[in-house]
Amino acid sequence: MKKSTEMTPETLKLFTTLAKDAGSWDGSPIVDITPAQRGNLTDLKARGLISTSKSDGTMFADFSDAGVALAASLGITINRGGIDEPQIMPKKTAEMWAAAAVEFLKL
Repeated sequence: MKKSTEMTPETLKLFTTLAKDAGSWDGSPIVDITPAQRGNLTDLKARGLISTSKSDGTMFADFSDAGVALAASLGITINRGGIDEPQIMPKKTAEMWAAAAVEFLKL
């Protein structure tokens, strides 16, 4: 893995953009890059900061532990789909939804 101090400003900008958008996508933002940014994406992968996956033709970025740590050092929190910090529904909310479901099923 390359040292993050060697990262170009363009690569850091792409990383920051993806990291900031991660909160909108359960930690795996859509990768929508220009042809000029392909090398920056490759650099992020080579550094072990992200990997990519495709679903229905759309590319998503998946942050490694090193990527999450780098984002945190930049003041960006990445929650990878609830894995790091599980989101648990409060009991009162769960009871409310259960009651609503029962009423719905009576229709």
